[in-house]
Amino acid sequence: LLLFRSSSETIVFLLKTQAGDNLLLKFIFHVCVKTIRNGLVQLPTKLEKELIDLKNKISKLNRFCLQTELAMTHLEALVIVADTDADIASVKSDLRKEKAKINNFLKFSNNILDVGHTPSALNQDELRLQDQFNLEKERMEEVALEEFLSCRENED
Repeated sequence: LLLFRSSSETIVFLLKTQAGDNLLLKFIFHVCVKTIRNGLVQLPTKLEKELIDLKNKISKLNRFCLQTELAMTHLEALVIVADTDADIASVKSDLRKEKAKINNFLKFSNNILDVGHTPSALNQDELRLQDQFNLEKERMEEVALEEFLSCRENED
């Protein structure tokens, strides 16, 4: 037998023989098989963990979507309320203007009566103006009522 100086020399000598080469290939094959087997044994556990993680992420995403949808619904409601408030403010402004016109006309009418004229003494132009005012007042009341009702219908 040959005496070798180190284990590396022994391995080199063995690899030079057919039996040593076959032995090394079998060893590598067994290491690969064992590694693959361990990987396959652990695969169901890894897959289960990943599936649970995905399920949790999907659940979070679902909750986020529901919260976002609820927030959007609230924002849409706020837009409707803001639009309605603007419409109401516009109608109020129009009504104030009409009220001011009516009050000015009433002051004018009262001034005419205070000057000493009686209703029977008013001339035809003044009567026509009074009738026109009354018709305009009725028309404005109808318009205001229609606008109010249409706003109420839009709210429903």
